[in-house]
Amino acid sequence: MKYEQGKKYRVIKEGAHLSGMRPVAPYVQQGWALTLPVGMVITCEGMSMTRGDGVLALKWSDEQGQHLASDCLFSPVKGDIIWGGNLPADGFLEEVAEGRN
Repeated sequence: MKYEQGKKYRVIKEGAHLSGMRPVAPYVQQGWALTLPVGMVITCEGMSMTRGDGVLALKWSDEQGQHLASDCLFSPVKGDIIWGGNLPADGFLEEVAEGRN
């Protein structure tokens, strides 16, 4: 499946997660994770380098495109997480047709 910035995707299989870092105090961040329920819709934020290690990764926000965490990444991924671009494993997401939720 091709993942494009601004497109929405629905979780169709249990076992999916988003993770990243959230600020908890000035200059301090803490790890964050969210288990994605089947039916939840998330928005692709496109591919860019992660902040801490500069790995090319596909990033995500909530259905409305609101920021959830820094370097918000989907798991599980297929292939090599570093060289594979952090693409979601097959069978966990389906594209939401425009105009439908």
